[in-house]
Amino acid sequence: MSKEITAQKVIDRIRHQLGNGWKDSPADIFNAGSPDTVITGIVTSYTPSIEVLKKAVAAGKNLVITQQSAYYLETEDYLKDDPSFIYKKNYIDQNKLVIWPYYDNWTSREVDGQLLGLAEALGWDKYHYPNGRSEAYAKDQTNFNLHP
Repeated sequence: MSKEITAQKVIDRIRHQLGNGWKDSPADIFNAGSPDTVITGIVTSYTPSIEVLKKAVAAGKNLVITQQSAYYLETEDYLKDDPSFIYKKNYIDQNKLVIWPYYDNWTSREVDGQLLGLAEALGWDKYHYPNGRSEAYAKDQTNFNLHP
């Protein structure tokens, strides 16, 4: 018998890994689905597009951790009659998906995880050198300073 875990418990584990560095943020909140949902699998993506949501459902996964929100929180009332908004909201609800944007706390980390992942995918990680708060990569005396 497998042990069930809720979306909230998954997020609590992520928060715990940041230790005292976690800051409450209006961006890093559940903005679709319930934190009490039992998780069947986790998907990560930059944005929870319909394509990403459909792939998550096809794979049997229901927690989608993204950088961007499912929709603009401050304009939900404004969009209530928009067919695209209605379609996406209904799809999320019908498939019991949980969307958790992880933006402010992710980007405030000392190491830029997105840039690190890209550098590793491109094979640039061996050219990395710390450059204060920014991340820098150098090859053949050419400096690629990727953050101002």
